[in-house]
Amino acid sequence: GHFVRFAGTNPERCRKAGVVGGVMLCFGYSPEVTSRAGDATPFVPSFVLENWRAAARANEAQVRGLEASVDGFSFELLMAARTIADWEAATSPLYGFASRGEMIAGVETKEVVYRIRFPMVYIGSDDDPLTPATRLLDGGLA
Repeated sequence: GHFVRFAGTNPERCRKAGVVGGVMLCFGYSPEVTSRAGDATPFVPSFVLENWRAAARANEAQVRGLEASVDGFSFELLMAARTIADWEAATSPLYGFASRGEMIAGVETKEVVYRIRFPMVYIGSDDDPLTPATRLLDGGLA
């Protein structure tokens, strides 16, 4: 989604850079919708969050060190996250956002994807619970 966000908000820069196309794998169309889908899928919150927590614990000294330099960040809140939305809320200060809502709005793609002025190929699968290909149809991209 980051490339779509960049290309959709910077079509002139893409043109000047000579970008002639793009390929997106498992593109979710909207971070908010993808996050909600993840939380609604039985295995995603437990499996994904446990892996994320394990990575944070493996680097606990560095992650805890962020508390001193990033206003609003808390290692304890991060470890207490029970949903992807909770994790996003806990990490939003690390990306310079005051809240999860502000962060999601800052990375949202559904409003800018229509401004891309070169061919894009979106590859997805309908059995992907987080980013099903049919979501592109729901968003009018196909």
